[in-house]
Amino acid sequence: MAGEAVALLTEERRLIARLRSGDERAFDAIVRQHADALSAYAAVLTGSPETAAEVVQDVFYAVWRLRATLSVSGTLRQYLYGATRNRSWNAMRRARGDVRLSRAVAHERLIADGLHAGAQAEETVRAAELDSAVRWAIDQLPEASRAAYALRWQGYSHAEIAERLGVAVRTVEMRIGRALKRLREQLAGLV
Repeated sequence: MAGEAVALLTEERRLIARLRSGDERAFDAIVRQHADALSAYAAVLTGSPETAAEVVQDVFYAVWRLRATLSVSGTLRQYLYGATRNRSWNAMRRARGDVRLSRAVAHERLIADGLHAGAQAEETVRAAELDSAVRWAIDQLPEASRAAYALRWQGYSHAEIAERLGVAVRTVEMRIGRALKRLREQLAGLV
């Protein structure tokens, strides 16, 4: 087992060296190997498959752009997940700012239309609060559970998720079960 890990790490180091020298085939191999799992992970973090696709594209663009000076201290997988997590958080921060701005604009429109005190305004605010709480609760899940949950949310079967994440089907079932339990606990008072 240890020999396999060393061989994989050595192969990964060669792939990174090829990438640093500008080898497009090495870059393509990295994208093919990691894009699906990173997209699922980013979808869990951001709550949006569209935003996740943009985040992952940005991560790979940065890897290519900075290839000559790319410094990977652990594994490439760890590096890519860390970059995806950071860019996802940045995207969520920007989205929260957009939501705040949208709420302020909506609030001003409601006041101007005389609907501020109406039930429609309360429903809009409640829906926004619930959406924010759900995203927060998903953010609190452990990374492994978030990834499995995101893939399930995107419609993948447990077997497909297991294959994508490289784990057993039973492991996927346990991760999704734990994720759902934690989400129910954290959101119990909101729904």
